[in-house]
Amino acid sequence: MIEVAKVRTKILEAQDFYDIEDKVNTYLYYLQEGTYIDIKFSTVLHHNNIKTYTALIVYKTN
Repeated sequence: MIEVAKVRTKILEAQDFYDIEDKVNTYLYYLQEGTYIDIKFSTVLHHNNIKTYTALIVYKTN
């Protein structure tokens, strides 16, 4: 029998790169050990020169 992991995602957003790093670190701190899989960062530059930083966190659940 093949067991398949249940995977969840969390998207975090901030206006400053250091804020997104803090949010990611805080979120990872509260995840159960061994559940983290991957993080993808992206940046969007809006037409009014405001940047939005996002982080997609992928993790396993029981």
